Amino acid sequence: MTPSKPSPPADPGAGTGHDAADLREVGHYVVTSHPPGSVIASVRCSYLSPGSDDLVVAKSDRLEVRTVRQPDSSGAGPDEGDGGEALPVVLSLPVNGRISTLSSVRFADERRDCLFLTTERGDYALISHDAELASDLAAGRDGSGSGADVAGEHHPVATHASGTFRDADGHALSGGREAEVGPILAVDPLMRCIAVHVYDGFATVIPIHWDYKLGDFRRLPYRRNAGGGLPGKPRGLSSGPLGYPFHVRLEERTVLSMAFLMPPPGSHGSPYLPQLALLHQDVRGFQHVSSHGIDVRGRRLVHGGHPAGGVSRSAGRFGGGGGDAGQRPAGMPGEGDRLRKRMVD
Repeated sequence: MTPSKPSPPADPGAGTGHDAADLREVGHYVVTSHPPGSVIASVRCSYLSPGSDDLVVAKSDRLEVRTVRQPDSSGAGPDEGDGGEALPVVLSLPVNGRISTLSSVRFADERRDCLFLTTERGDYALISHDAELASDLAAGRDGSGSGADVAGEHHPVATHASGTFRDADGHALSGGREAEVGPILAVDPLMRCIAVHVYDGFATVIPIHWDYKLGDFRRLPYRRNAGGGLPGKPRGLSSGPLGYPFHVRLEERTVLSMAFLMPPPGSHGSPYLPQLALLHQDVRGFQHVSSHGIDVRGRRLVHGGHPAGGVSRSAGRFGGGGGDAGQRPAGMPGEGDRLRKRMVD
């Protein structure tokens, strides 16, 4: 008697239109549960309230706001509610993009700071803490004034301006070569402009409207109607805190760092244009320091001693006036006062 052979197992995909391999395939869902921990940039300012001592830390796609807890009169340390930390995290904000640079901006007659940040995609934003929305969220309201409950995720942030400096003014830089050291951000101490270096050979300058009020973002719509029903300009460009960005060409190709020079001590204004100092490297590997003026009203860069036509005839907070042909341009320091070093030891 011949033993019968065992029958093959039934096809699990028979009659379903799927192969057996498809049904046996295991799906995986990968997610990062731990928040980012690498610090990209940090700035100390008064972000949450006037006079507060805050430390804002940029970690990839999040902003952490930490407040310095000063000991009380008895010398006791931080409260136990803060976990005993002297620098607890009081606010964590998500950002739509990976943060590349971060700096603080304070307007005239304001006692708290805004945050200017850029992302790796070439976008920028100017934000501030919305204390009114924070109180509404703490009370369970959505902040619209209707008394409705909170629906979804809300954060106490006011966006005053946002945009991109990749193709501003029709200047196509999207195909340019990005800087080797990454984006570099510098803010003028007198709050006249912001300089961002993203692509080799160019710097993007964003004018600052120094007399902007932080409460204006609630009164100004994003796009308001002008006379005759014509659409106005978006808030944040001409009617908001920042002006239209413009690009200037740099002779220094490999820029390692840059910063604006401080004005003379004890002077609220400066007779000079904003002076941008550059630390750059030549083809031989030697490093040099040079400074140039930024004519914000003329939307141009005034090189160290060769203005190529001088600066625009505008005086006031932006510095500068008119310059005679063949002479040092007005608004620029003298030859002995300019920051310039042939080689950095």
